[in-house]
Amino acid sequence: EAWRALEGGAALPTQSWAWLRASASHLVGHDALQLVTAVDEAVAPLIRRGGVGSRRLELLSVAELSEPADLLCADDASRAALCRELAKTGLPMRFERVPAGSPTVEALREVYGRRLLEREQEGSPAIDLDPSWAEPESKLSSKRRSDLRRAMRRAEKLGPVDLAVHAPGPDEVDALLDEAWAVEARSWRASREGALAQDTLRGPFFETFARLAAADGTLRIALLRAGDETLAMQLNVVFANALWLLKVGFDEAHGKCSPGMLLTAETIRYAATQGLAAYEFLGVVESWTSIWTDLVRPYVTLRTYPLSWSGATGFVGDVAGKVRAKLGKSS
Repeated sequence: EAWRALEGGAALPTQSWAWLRASASHLVGHDALQLVTAVDEAVAPLIRRGGVGSRRLELLSVAELSEPADLLCADDASRAALCRELAKTGLPMRFERVPAGSPTVEALREVYGRRLLEREQEGSPAIDLDPSWAEPESKLSSKRRSDLRRAMRRAEKLGPVDLAVHAPGPDEVDALLDEAWAVEARSWRASREGALAQDTLRGPFFETFARLAAADGTLRIALLRAGDETLAMQLNVVFANALWLLKVGFDEAHGKCSPGMLLTAETIRYAATQGLAAYEFLGVVESWTSIWTDLVRPYVTLRTYPLSWSGATGFVGDVAGKVRAKLGKSS
């Protein structure tokens, strides 16, 4: 209940109770999970990594899913109190993909001073929406608009086209997930990352998260169907007045229909017509996201080194790792 009460001030879906539950169930062992709290008004969902002499704390699920994460706090005062509690653990911390503008950055600076190291990370693309995005095609070049119309005509040759964004309830989510996973398994991502349906780590995580988000009413599963075939899928969640794109996939056999492009246009339209403030692609900038936006949300990595044996060994280990990386590049 305390966590749910804090969600109203959260900026990322990775700060939601549904994300925490799914992560704790599938991504980490319970013995590694560590929640640091400050008077029920701030919480740090962390995991412990490393062995004796190299132990550190990291934000939950970032290493496994590479999505942005942050502390969950009611206000600046509770955030400052939480950062002081973190320092009391005496363990070094490595927080990756923290939004560069998060107040967590300044709060950790206040506690750690020069013992906080900051490094820029690759950002994720996004669209700040306004009503004009209800017609996303108008944002494209004339050539891209022509390509999109041509793609739709090709899809229509397969049969009636259905572009739909579903907001499933708990009793509907499993059937839609099965359909989405089947498409994702036929996509190019299946060859690069492994299909979620066969991924024993990420697959169960996303299934659990989707069921919990469906119960909350925040899950959105977008599907592009043409005739009897499903050509593309997106797994999305509505959170903090934005639509967040968590997973995408399309049937490579119908690549000439540009099904991913058609479905992205539809979900952008959906987000705009729902009055949401942003469309968050997550991931990193890719050629297909650059078609829609050049806005990038910046992230940073934060490393802390407390005045302790663990802090000293963590600092030496990180420095040694950087030296090895530089030597490897120069050889």
